[in-house]
Amino acid sequence: MPIIKLEGHGYIDKIVTLGLENDLEVQATLTKICHDVKPIMEKYNWHIKKIKEFIPKERHKLKGKLYRSNKKSRVVMLLQLRKPKSLELDNYAHLLKIFLHELAHLKVVEHSTDFYQFLQQITDEFETDQQTLDQKKLFLIRSRKLRGRTVPF
Repeated sequence: MPIIKLEGHGYIDKIVTLGLENDLEVQATLTKICHDVKPIMEKYNWHIKKIKEFIPKERHKLKGKLYRSNKKSRVVMLLQLRKPKSLELDNYAHLLKIFLHELAHLKVVEHSTDFYQFLQQITDEFETDQQTLDQKKLFLIRSRKLRGRTVPF
């Protein structure tokens, strides 16, 4: 099983994938999700020891699962990243939704009204963070160097 250590992330230690076809794409997508959710994880001071790809036995039911490992009660997240029949990587938006769902379980364990309210809260926070980043990127793209200074178009 290929393992990626996320140096400098601080909130997720490593990613473990299955080593199947298109594994590099799976690793890249999961690394991007980890990077994108980092502000949420920082805000709530969440730490995940390992994110591990898995294929559930009942493929139509389970998409993700959290459990605590024996060592210092560190969290391990299991995620189904591939479509059941083809084993193609699922789309980014769907995987992100599953990831945020599993993160919400760090605060509210059971699927309840409180859980879904909290999931909506962190989803909204994520979207706000992404809009802020997109605005900063757009500003940098529209800026150009002129005599050593950055000047907007």
